[in-house]
Amino acid sequence: GRDFTSAVRQARINKDGREPFAEYEIVCKLKLATSKVHKESSLKWSVWHRFSDFLALHNQLTAQLGWQLKDAKFPPKKSVVFNKLNITFIENRRNLLDAYWQQVIVIDRICDFGKHHANDALTDFLDVTHTMATNNAVGGTDVIAQTDDTEKQADSSAPQRRGSTRTAQRRGSLASQRNNKSNPKANRGTNNASPPPQIAAATPTPTATPSAATEIPEEYDRYFKMLKMHLPRAAVEQKMRAEGVDPSILDQYGAGDEAPPSA
Repeated sequence: GRDFTSAVRQARINKDGREPFAEYEIVCKLKLATSKVHKESSLKWSVWHRFSDFLALHNQLTAQLGWQLKDAKFPPKKSVVFNKLNITFIENRRNLLDAYWQQVIVIDRICDFGKHHANDALTDFLDVTHTMATNNAVGGTDVIAQTDDTEKQADSSAPQRRGSTRTAQRRGSLASQRNNKSNPKANRGTNNASPPPQIAAATPTPTATPSAATEIPEEYDRYFKMLKMHLPRAAVEQKMRAEGVDPSILDQYGAGDEAPPSA
């Protein structure tokens, strides 16, 4: 099977700027090489882009690939529809974008992200380099990496918050969740159920922060080191949940302030 699969899954109306606009979610799954026998490792993430972003990518790919895009029919930019925020129009455009997208990603070697042969424009469009680097820094596979903003419920009629086109929330691996179920202590303070799409994980209620002189127990020290390396807090919390550790430990020992001394 293919190492990379992707789809234009859904659309939403973003009302955060001066004028509302439609944007589309591209979900991705990339199989990763692993040394574990009979273990399939994969990375999942999603990004959001406007129609104009797709058009800019198409123009780049056309200049670079030429005839290889002959089967990829890009949706028309102009439309007789007056209201381009009409839900029916947006959904129809999403279907056309997905049909185009499926023709793009099957072009030979264009999506060889794990082998460094992939197209640079497509790599940037999908934020692959940042996503893989973050996954490697956290030290996990079989995770879902979403982008820098918390992903929101896609509801065309509801106001949406415009962030960068990269949503950001990480969930623990299915393998880790199975391990947690077999370890009652590891389950304490964690939630093994996979959250529904577009719903942000609840943030634990911060506890009172001890004084800066409080030493961090040795078993928690590496999570604070991840924060010092400027890894996103959401990624560190995901790693803690996957290992059965309550993320509120970060607040208990003063994460975000100057880190207390390690034990």
